[in-house]
Amino acid sequence: MGVLARDVLVYGIAAGFSKIFSLISFPILTRHFSVEVYGEISFYTSIGSMLAIAFVFGQDSSVGRYFYKFEAFEERRRLVSESLMIQILLLLLIIPLVWIFSSYISGSLYKSTDSAYVFSLVVLQTPFVLLMNFSRNLLKWTFARTRFLIISLGFPILYLLMLLCGVFFYDINIRQLFVLITLANILFGFLGIFFVRQWLLLPKTFDYLRPLILFAIPYGVIAILASVVPVFEKYLAVKLVGAEAMGLYSAGAAIAALVSLGSGAFQTAWGPFAL
Repeated sequence: MGVLARDVLVYGIAAGFSKIFSLISFPILTRHFSVEVYGEISFYTSIGSMLAIAFVFGQDSSVGRYFYKFEAFEERRRLVSESLMIQILLLLLIIPLVWIFSSYISGSLYKSTDSAYVFSLVVLQTPFVLLMNFSRNLLKWTFARTRFLIISLGFPILYLLMLLCGVFFYDINIRQLFVLITLANILFGFLGIFFVRQWLLLPKTFDYLRPLILFAIPYGVIAILASVVPVFEKYLAVKLVGAEAMGLYSAGAAIAALVSLGSGAFQTAWGPFAL
């Protein structure tokens, strides 16, 4: 119980700061941008989260399920590396198509003068978000708590500092804001991979391909459906009641997310502990 309690505290700090970070950045963003622009920021942030979850497609759960099945370090390396390769191949197949049709897709989702540019940046940062999430999950499964905290806390802290500088010294617009977010994701995507580099190799065969994919499918479907819901809600808010109402909805959703703080920390800690 002591180990579980400690992990709940560690992951609770990470998750709690992430939630509180949303509340800290909220008044900064709403003071600098209009309600409508804040809603657009929240909308494309949700799009970015949905894309990252779609390309992971349950592989985080699949790695967690099979990681402790093997005791040999090399077998675990092969498992982890094959899972990452699956995600990279999925990225290589789909991201170029999304990039090519980014103007059409963004225009269909949200009509504004900045939508095409912002959506392109969201697509650009997706591979690095995937790498950061992959490394963070692997650090969790291997109980590398310090490195997990560096990734989990470092990204929001860096973004907050960049946001403060951009707002108070450079009067940034929404395009420049997403450039900052993209740069932070690139930095921590590479840092995460550096932290887990000892677990990675270039797979010569895909012996674990079938179990990794089969186990991931139901979790991937559930995760995608859960990520689509906030995007769909904000899309409907824009279409039915306007961009300002969507901005107010996004603000309320950020505050309401605090409710899940305790349960999220426990679920994060319980997985590796139980397996």
